[in-house]
Amino acid sequence: MKKVLEPMKAFYGMKDMLGIEDPYGDCMSMSDLATLNYFGLCGLEIIYNFYFVYNFADDDRNLFGCPVFCIDTLLFDKRENILKGLGIDIIEKQPKMDLLVESIRESIMNNRPIFLFVDLFYQKGRFFYYNNRHAPHACLVYGFDDENQVVYTIDDYNGYKTYIVSYDMIVQYCKGIFEYCNFRKDSLYFREYCFEGTNLKFDEEYNSKVLRKFFKNSLSKAEERYKSLNLIKVLSEDLESFINVSSFEAILSSVIYKRGSECFMIKNLYQYDTFDKNIQSEIDSKLNTILQNWTLIRNTVCHYNLNKKNMDKKCNKIKQILDTIYEDETTYSDLLYSQFRQFIG
Repeated sequence: MKKVLEPMKAFYGMKDMLGIEDPYGDCMSMSDLATLNYFGLCGLEIIYNFYFVYNFADDDRNLFGCPVFCIDTLLFDKRENILKGLGIDIIEKQPKMDLLVESIRESIMNNRPIFLFVDLFYQKGRFFYYNNRHAPHACLVYGFDDENQVVYTIDDYNGYKTYIVSYDMIVQYCKGIFEYCNFRKDSLYFREYCFEGTNLKFDEEYNSKVLRKFFKNSLSKAEERYKSLNLIKVLSEDLESFINVSSFEAILSSVIYKRGSECFMIKNLYQYDTFDKNIQSEIDSKLNTILQNWTLIRNTVCHYNLNKKNMDKKCNKIKQILDTIYEDETTYSDLLYSQFRQFIG
């Protein structure tokens, strides 16, 4: 037997707008957005449920070997509550590994895509993690084929798109989160999206309501955002202790994709005529420069890792770029919040 939920597609907003295949926000939101599209629902509330702040994430020290400079993707509302308001219930399950494939088949036969936690270590082609580090990650399962013994997934280990994974491998992916990723044995790693219909009208009034809520929520977090910018200076002051850590390049890649997520979020606003056109151009310029400069820092670190030469020179170059990023982030935030205040009146 074979069943594939069609037309299931990966969320290509980042690729269409920015030309990059990074996930938007995080791996969980990518599963949500693909599923909403499959059910013919609007993804605006998921897109505008994030705010972004710089942080040092000590919780990831064991994975990367040092405190991790990052951009946190924080939520205004629980994603489950947003989905429920759109007519989707998340049904959590914990099938035993020997029944995993049968559980996948049952969910798909009921037209329910599956949000599944897996171990990055086993995903061939995934930068930094494959055969190197164990870490949990969410993907979407939307079909199965008994004859070929495979499941159909949407994931991002070699660009965000659809993948075909063998039954044996999908079981190995899931076993890994319990054996190596510190998932508790009672963790609900298998979650169905169950849609029973909705009476919502996704019109201009709906869009305006979502955006106003996002602007108000963002302004309530403005102080937290400005405060987080100071961590760019902290990174600069302690740069020498980071540049020799092998995972620093991977850490910077994460910063870049999170920065790209906010870039997509803000550029997506332009279609709703929310900003003054002149200010919009200034915001665009700052966003593009910030993203380019983080990429330049990663490229500089990558070049240093190849030969381990001229550390002082490389660090001085990176520190100058970080100073520019700090100034641009501050100006960009000022511009952004001025437009948010103007829109909500």
